[in-house]
Amino acid sequence: MSFIFRFEKKKKQNDNITEPIFLRTANDNYEFITIKGVLEYNKIPYVTSGHGAESYLRIKTGVNLGRINFLVKNTDFERAKNLVDSIFTNDEKLEKMDDFFATRIVMYENHMLTAVEGLKEAYKIMAETLPKNTNNLLDLGCGTGLELDEIFKINPDVYVTGIDLTQTMLDKLAEKHPDKNLNLICGNYFDILFGKEKFDAAISFETLHHFTHDEKIRLYHKIFDAVKTNGCYIECDYMVEKQEEEDFYFYELKRLRKEQNIPDDELVHFDTPLTIENQIKLLKTVGFYKTKKIYKCKGTVILKATKL
Repeated sequence: MSFIFRFEKKKKQNDNITEPIFLRTANDNYEFITIKGVLEYNKIPYVTSGHGAESYLRIKTGVNLGRINFLVKNTDFERAKNLVDSIFTNDEKLEKMDDFFATRIVMYENHMLTAVEGLKEAYKIMAETLPKNTNNLLDLGCGTGLELDEIFKINPDVYVTGIDLTQTMLDKLAEKHPDKNLNLICGNYFDILFGKEKFDAAISFETLHHFTHDEKIRLYHKIFDAVKTNGCYIECDYMVEKQEEEDFYFYELKRLRKEQNIPDDELVHFDTPLTIENQIKLLKTVGFYKTKKIYKCKGTVILKATKL
């Protein structure tokens, strides 16, 4: 792979280019995007070099991709190492939900827009699907507002109540859109009251694939009550094709909780996606009888549920 950019030469003709030193190897596309995002966000210069014939196989697509070395200036090494190491924890170790996102704020947007297949398009599709006469919108797990970036292009005057666990995410959202009508609440949307028939629409984007059927039903009841008649709820989330896949993820979460002595009521970051069929069934259970799939790309799915 060619260099991202080269370090500047010193002014004197006989000075050498600053010598970069090895930081870390990215062994897959997720690691590459993550390290790249962390370094660029923190304005740390870097170069990359490939491993040639050595490669890893991306499981989902079967494509071989080269392992990539990241190199930085000697003077930047300690800072870069500390930042990158803080992101890459043991995959088996469960993290509290708010801590997980707080430590990854530096690369969150880059990851969502480039590393997950179908998401970049999904932000635009959600914005296009939201009724244009929406004046009052509830956004659950709004994060830094990537979905709102697209919605504001179509409906710049919409009033948004955004709820998220992570204050740093909300701070970034407010910084991006200082001129928009935002009511931002830091907290757990399971615990916060939404009100009755208050919103023209509600949305969630890639936030609900961490919860059980019962937890989702409880939340969907709240959303149904909060949305006005003829209003809608639009959900974009990670979903799986087969029941066996869904069962596997829930089994793994149960195993990890037991091994790490984490109680069932502690909110941790671990993916437990449902099948599309189960997701639709839960929405219909609470009264969203008109629910349909409007987009699918790999595991990224958008559902629209209308309150009749």
